Amino acid sequence: MSKGQKTKSEKSLLFKFVFIFLLLLIIVLAIGSVREYLRQKELNKEMVTLQEDIKNLNLEKNQFLSSIEAYKSEFFVEQEARLKFNLQKSGEKVLVIPQGGSGGLVGLGGENDLAEAQSASTRFYVNNVRAWGNYFFQAR
Repeated sequence: MSKGQKTKSEKSLLFKFVFIFLLLLIIVLAIGSVREYLRQKELNKEMVTLQEDIKNLNLEKNQFLSSIEAYKSEFFVEQEARLKFNLQKSGEKVLVIPQGGSGGLVGLGGENDLAEAQSASTRFYVNNVRAWGNYFFQAR
């Protein structure tokens, strides 16, 4: 046999090595492709959930912005002043709801009603001052 000719067994052995190498290469490429596909699928799911979160956050942002605009309005400021500081406009009548007793509404605006309200306010002020005095100066 000459050097240029290979035996049948050598050719089949070389063919087996090449075949195994190509088979392993195909398997590695297939595994990599499957992993990449699964990763892409997971990223798409995450992207969808993040887009939903963005929508929800934009809705919340718009609600906050509209509530800020409402707080800046003159109507809201007036309402807060009425509730917190008992503000009233000139010409308005205030209705006082007593806590006990008759349970009806008492309108303020007449001279007698105004005098009663002022005396009640004075009594409250005196009672308040007396309560604080007792709190700080009473012997324990």
